[in-house]
Amino acid sequence: MSSSSSPTAKYHPVAVLLHWLLGLVLIGLFAVGLYM
Repeated sequence: MSSSSSPTAKYHPVAVLLHWLLGLVLIGLFAVGLYM
């Protein structure tokens, strides 16, 4: 998952926002999994 492979992420701020939201969701699920 390197940002260099997707140049559109640097051009569209919406794509960056979606990547951030996806990352936060994955981190949240991982944290919940560890807590459980």
